[in-house]
Amino acid sequence: MNKLKAELEEGNSSLSTQRKYKWIEFVETKGTKKTKRFRVLSKCDGFELGIIKWYPQWRHYCFFPNIEIQTVYSDRCLKSISAFIELLNKEHKKR
Repeated sequence: MNKLKAELEEGNSSLSTQRKYKWIEFVETKGTKKTKRFRVLSKCDGFELGIIKWYPQWRHYCFFPNIEIQTVYSDRCLKSISAFIELLNKEHKKR
């Protein structure tokens, strides 16, 4: 997990508009004035696996899988998504 965090924090402590990882890609899209929104894409085929957006009921960023296609996730993919969400939540709390 430390390796993932180092990869996430490389270069900038702030999240960029587009972050790339080994298997998935996070692309920022239009969010709200207060929160961000990211598309989660497969690097293999470009399919949208889901989105990461603010979930007001939990006051937390969460991953919403794409329900239109069947998706399968490895532990490494889920760790990348989780680490990215963790950074988003930490960044949001600093505001």
